[in-house]
Amino acid sequence: MTAKAKKREIIENVAEKFLLLSESDKSFIAGYLAGKEEECAKWKQIMVHGMQGSVSSIIQGSANHE
Repeated sequence: MTAKAKKREIIENVAEKFLLLSESDKSFIAGYLAGKEEECAKWKQIMVHGMQGSVSSIIQGSANHE
């Protein structure tokens, strides 16, 4: 079995188990995943803005030394 086929099998098994959960358990998991996505988006935004600030300060610092 290839790695891709194994991953597909695992995903299908998890999806089948998810479908067997109660509606409240499904909602709990969906809420958890939504929160994780939101948290990840915030970190990405922080990283982008943080990097932009770092680059700006580096550029300004090098301009002051010339």
